[in-house]
Amino acid sequence: MSTATALKQPEGYYDAAGDKVLCQICGSAEHFIPKHLANAHPGVTEQKYKADYPEAPTKSKTFEEAAARRAAERRAQDEASQKMAAKVLPFTQPGTTVKKPMFEVFDMPLTDELRSPPKRGASQGDPIQIDVMQNLDVSDAEAVPAIDDSYVFRAEELKDAVMAVQLNFPLLAWGMHGTGKTSLVEQICARLHRPWVRVQHTDTTEEAHIIGQMVVRNGGTEFDYGPLAEAMMRGWVYVADEYDFAHPAVIAVYQPILEGKPLYIKEAPPHQRLVKPHPNFRFIATGNTNGSGDDTGLYSGTKIGNAAAYSRFGVTIQVHYPETKTEIEILKQRVGVSQDVAEKMVDFASRIRQMYGNGELSLPISPRESIRATMIGMIKGGAFRKGIELAYANRLDSTQAEAVRQTAQRIFG
Repeated sequence: MSTATALKQPEGYYDAAGDKVLCQICGSAEHFIPKHLANAHPGVTEQKYKADYPEAPTKSKTFEEAAARRAAERRAQDEASQKMAAKVLPFTQPGTTVKKPMFEVFDMPLTDELRSPPKRGASQGDPIQIDVMQNLDVSDAEAVPAIDDSYVFRAEELKDAVMAVQLNFPLLAWGMHGTGKTSLVEQICARLHRPWVRVQHTDTTEEAHIIGQMVVRNGGTEFDYGPLAEAMMRGWVYVADEYDFAHPAVIAVYQPILEGKPLYIKEAPPHQRLVKPHPNFRFIATGNTNGSGDDTGLYSGTKIGNAAAYSRFGVTIQVHYPETKTEIEILKQRVGVSQDVAEKMVDFASRIRQMYGNGELSLPISPRESIRATMIGMIKGGAFRKGIELAYANRLDSTQAEAVRQTAQRIFG
């Protein structure tokens, strides 16, 4: 035989511990024979060694176990990458958006507000065109909110919000409770056929609730993405509800996202740490304040925001109480009451808001509350004063509640 015959051959294939393999040429205990051959026997190739010692193992048990672990980690990484790709695949196909006239999408009359500026020599502009999603897969389509045919849009407010979505500008919609901030966003997503996820913020909302965390599953641990990461990967609209309630640590997570940058999750495994925003991802926040504090005293728990954080919103809109004509239409559409009843309820709501503005009441009545008062009144056979009492007045102190009852008496009799 070769030079191997000149050396003392070992007895057996493993060392005394039964782990390392013995080199059949020199008897050295090794984890990986090919590496040992390159260092100690450069003239002997792995192929020649196997030919000379066909039954001798070349890898220790420890080496094989480590190799198996590395292979499993690579498989897990590949599977995670495939899952991530599968999530965004439906959006990366061509032809997933189609241009449609805005007035048709939102079922509104074609007014000048919904037209582009007229071209030179033209008497009026063309209808504004917007992108509507199509060809979503089943899981994404299930996240598209349902269209509420009774929802009444306000043209200027709608145009500003849709512009933010079209331009991929982070949007902040703020205003008093019950003005329809979140429902505006919801119905925009419904009409544009965009999947959305809504995350409510409280004092106890933590970073892990947003970006994800390690969880125990099937006897092992794995990283479970949070709603922000999921929305970024899948191209959904992420709605940060009650943004001004959020803890500063959570706001800090959002800052690079508002700049269009990737999300880096330091707690995740290496292959899951970097989440890049999908082109269809959108970030929208709602709140009772615009970050400058609550000057009404109605919204305990809201925080004065970091100016740098709020400056990252490309579009900020204040959602006001609707105009009289619009609020009447809302009641007719949402509740199905007559013109006369709707006018009376809106008259009542307007007087209550004026009383609040004059300091006579500590709480205004929102469109949400007037809708509920009208619904209750309908259920109770036209007892709208009772509806007002149950939906609004009973939350005031006795003196203020009595003033509200008297106002309702003057209007509804």
